[in-house]
Amino acid sequence: MKRISKVYDGSSPAGLPRGHLLITLLACLGLAACGGSGGGEAEPPPPDLTGVWAGTWRGTDPIFGTVTGNWEAEVTADREAATVTGAVVLDGDVDCADASLEGLAGAGEVPTGWLYRPPCPDNEWVLTALDLATRSASGAWTKPETGGAGSFTGTQVATPGGPRIRFFSPRGGAPGTVVTIVGTGLEGIGAADLLFDATPAAAVLQADSHRVVAVVPSGASDGHLFASTAHGVAISPRSFDARAGHPTGASLLPIPVDALQGAVVVSPDGRRVFIAALTPNDGPAVFMLDAATRQILSSTAVPATPGAGPPALAISPDGRRVYACGGGDGVTILHGVSNVLVGNLSAPCGDPPRGSRGLAVSPDGRLLYVADARDGGGVSVVDLRGGHITASLPGTAGFVPLAVAPSPDGLLVYAAFSSLTEPGEVRVFEPSGGVPLARIPVGYRPLDIALTPDGQRLFVSHELGASVTVVSTPLREVSGSIPTGSLPRGLAVSPDGRRVFAANEGSKTVTVADTATNEVSWTIEAPASPAGVAVSPDGRRAYVTYSDADVAGELTAHRLLNLAKGGTGIGVVTSQPAGLECGAKCQASFAEGTVVRLVASPYGGSAFAGWGGDPDCRDGLVTLHGNLTCMATFDRTSAPPPGQECFLSALLARSGAASGL
Repeated sequence: MKRISKVYDGSSPAGLPRGHLLITLLACLGLAACGGSGGGEAEPPPPDLTGVWAGTWRGTDPIFGTVTGNWEAEVTADREAATVTGAVVLDGDVDCADASLEGLAGAGEVPTGWLYRPPCPDNEWVLTALDLATRSASGAWTKPETGGAGSFTGTQVATPGGPRIRFFSPRGGAPGTVVTIVGTGLEGIGAADLLFDATPAAAVLQADSHRVVAVVPSGASDGHLFASTAHGVAISPRSFDARAGHPTGASLLPIPVDALQGAVVVSPDGRRVFIAALTPNDGPAVFMLDAATRQILSSTAVPATPGAGPPALAISPDGRRVYACGGGDGVTILHGVSNVLVGNLSAPCGDPPRGSRGLAVSPDGRLLYVADARDGGGVSVVDLRGGHITASLPGTAGFVPLAVAPSPDGLLVYAAFSSLTEPGEVRVFEPSGGVPLARIPVGYRPLDIALTPDGQRLFVSHELGASVTVVSTPLREVSGSIPTGSLPRGLAVSPDGRRVFAANEGSKTVTVADTATNEVSWTIEAPASPAGVAVSPDGRRAYVTYSDADVAGELTAHRLLNLAKGGTGIGVVTSQPAGLECGAKCQASFAEGTVVRLVASPYGGSAFAGWGGDPDCRDGLVTLHGNLTCMATFDRTSAPPPGQECFLSALLARSGAASGL
């Protein structure tokens, strides 16, 4: 077997073995490298797999046990040379999340290749099944340096010359939610051309080649988004969660953090939680938490002036970048999977109060809004493609901008300005201009803001008023008020738009209110002083930070069910009740005690071979009294198409080395 040599700087630390993956399509290119059946037949050309592929991966690791994640690859194939190259992005239980791939297969060899993730160890891959009719494939990977091994599956989500969906935001919501879809070749798409699984969008509000803003229809179900144009059909790499709801529960589960905390954000896939912290030795920092295990994975110091508090935080809608800013004139950029420093931006941000939303990213991921939390400070609009300020909302002496948030359609920006002597106000402006379109008077000391997913209501917390003001955004006027505990700080709205959460630092409580009636639904006692709050994309969890304790809190009455796939075949696993579609969505939350039946559906000449994973998963019927990880195994059964006979024969001869399990 050939190994394509690759030289790069840096070591391959054995202490970071969590990144594993193989790309489904790399090996596909060499499927026809074998000779014919002996009758002098011409060798069939290898399939052209140029395009974008995406899927899931799983495996076992000597240190961490079962590991899972998602991948996406933009691939270029050279059919004449039987090679494939491309760029890969990974997430999940992974250390080095950005990779490149190369593949090569000679006559009579099993198609194989390598995935390079410097400075982490390389991965070797081999294809085990391919079904071009359904644009799907699966394979096996190994990491020779550490002994890690596993499998992967994937789907071709975009073809050359056709449209492509890169990501969409938010990842889930109820009918009426405004969703921004970002990609290429999307011009001309109308409501009938955009499907939420099988249901056309309720409306398309904006559409150009790179972005479509649509409204979630009634009757939408969990599944991929499909965008159709005259040049083809694009499939979203991830599925939309039509079941997204709101957290329930009466108490906060403790999460060890070992630092005082401020703002908190959750990654779009719900797997990572980022917490702004103030450490005893390193000062301001960003902690990264694994949502499934409630364990801190890493801590990264953030540059700041002496005496600065925890930074403001924001995360990009594709989950690839986290932005932190506080106590200085620069924004620190962190990797959204590894939490390592990757860059910085020049924009004034002052020293934001704990838990406030002083940073925000536009729904299409192109712009960053930075509130300069100083007297007379304004709001900067930063173009993230070029890294420079393109517009700014000027400040006013005596007022401090403390929070900023874009509308769900990205057309407007809302900024809360606070004063110690006068009532505060929310200023509305367009991203391209620095002139306020409206000034909405609110209560004293507005500290944080949050919008409903349909953009119709804006909530404003008042540090000095023990209340949350409700603003009608179409009317641009106050429409109500919600009583809270004392000193409310951070705010969050659930993805179904039905609940708003306020972290009350003074009374050590979290207020949960109904957004339709403005009535308090329940009040949660906290063990310390809450500062920030964020809700997971599926709406099943809320994370609360504390300004005076070394723990954070998780509010949930749900448990996580993780699904991994193994074997040499192809298949999809769904759940009853709905939630999993693995495929694209291999992690879902269900209420404590829910009985979930897993349904395995093989295809592409494959058969379901059985369940594995945690002991409770052995028969595919699980009861969730805690977080569980199950595995479905699919094996290839049918005869290969012409040109693949020697590939599968060689694969069987090497199956022990290829699977590594």
